Amino acid sequence: MNALNPNHEVTQHAQSNWQALMATLLCQIGESATLTIADIERLNMRFPGDQPVVMVHYHADTIELRLVSRTEGERLAREHGGLPQ
Repeated sequence: MNALNPNHEVTQHAQSNWQALMATLLCQIGESATLTIADIERLNMRFPGDQPVVMVHYHADTIELRLVSRTEGERLAREHGGLPQ
């Protein structure tokens, strides 16, 4: 997956701290996850004709991660000032 806005400070912070984000998610789901080729294929089929992207939104005391289509991610990035209109 490519970043929608690689120069945005939130994107850069998330990319440089991806292991901490992943470790936190693993703690939430039980400390272990096994991914298969079928899982990756399901991910790629989730948004027909579009690409899946992970939206990262920092709030005052939380970090929101959401799986959205690239189209929706671009819309949200524009709405929140992360991409030019």
